[in-house]
Order: sequence, then C-alpha cells, then structure tokens
Amino acid sequence: MARKTKEEAAATRQALLDAALIVFSQKGYAAARLEEIAENAGVSRGAIYWHFGSKAELYSILVDETMGRIQGVVDRAVSGGGSWLDIQRRVMIYIITLLEEDETYRAVQELTILKTGLAPELGEGMRKKQEAMRQLEEEIAGYYREGIALGEVRANLDPVIAARAMLAYLNGVSLNWLLDQQAFSLRESAPALVDVFMYDIAARPA
Repeated sequence: MARKTKEEAAATRQALLDAALIVFSQKGYAAARLEEIAENAGVSRGAIYWHFGSKAELYSILVDETMGRIQGVVDRAVSGGGSWLDIQRRVMIYIITLLEEDETYRAVQELTILKTGLAPELGEGMRKKQEAMRQLEEEIAGYYREGIALGEVRANLDPVIAARAMLAYLNGVSLNWLLDQQAFSLRESAPALVDVFMYDIAARPA
C-alpha cells in the first residue's frame, strides 16, 4: 500500500507539472491561476500546496527539472568520444537541436523567454538562476582551459570570454528560432551554425 501511495503521489506531482506547463504557456505566469492548473491536472488545489507550496515554487521546479534535460544531452555528446573539438562541436549541436526535438523543453524555453514577466515572487528563483549561470560559466571556462592546454583551442583565447560567448551564441540561436520557428530547421542548420563558432575558437596550424 505504501508503495502504491508513493507512486500515486509521484503521478500527481507529474500531472501538476504537466498541467502547469499547459496553463503557464497559454496565459503566462502572472495570469495563470492555481485553480486552473489543479483542474487541468484533475486534482484539488490543495494538492499543489502539498507538492509545491506556491505558484512560484511550482514554476521554478517546472523550469529547473525541464532544463535539467540539457545534462543528459551533454553526457550523450561526451560519450561519443573524439578530440576536444569533436566533443565541443557535438555538445553545441545536440543542445541546439534539443530545442526542436523535445516538445516539453521547447515549451519551457518559450515560457521563460517569451511568456514570463518580472513577477516579484519569482525574484528568489531569478537569484538562484543567476548564481547557477555563474557556476555554469566557470565550469565551461574550465573546459576551455583544458582545450587550450591540449593545443586544440587558440592560446590567446580568454576562457571566461569563450564561456560567455558560447552561452550567448546558444541563447541567441534559440531566441531567433523561437521567434520564428518556420524560418529554418535547427536540426538541419545546427552543424553549420556551430561550425561558425568552432572556426573562431580552434587553434590554427603552425
């Protein structure tokens, strides 16, 4: 019985996350009501408070868990092996194409970039996101230091600037595509888009 209850709780939690994405996407964060989310999930409003505590927490967890899918993409890219440049290129291609291939990830990106205002209650979540971004930037900079040490990345490239440029490049491609998803296919364009970036960071033969 305990196992069934645990499984039911997990199912309810996931139903609420799925419903929240639908309602947030349709109405934006500010206009979305907890009653609508609960009704869409087929549960009571109280279930939201049991699992998440508030609308802001529900939103933050939805975004955090969905964005976590990027790590799986990165792991898959790294497992393909090859040189530092091979892996870097694959990581960027996989991250770009994830936006087109994963419907939930795409919906959350649209929500955070295009459909969420600066609600005061999201301030704490924004501060956590800023800190996570700083940590990510430092991790990527460390990866670029490895590339420089291996002689695959040009020695005069500042690793921190490279990390910022990579994140800005990925974010820019994502935004451009989200604004007009019929303009081009990320899946088809990703290799060429990434090669433009790779050309600038790669070490040149002596």
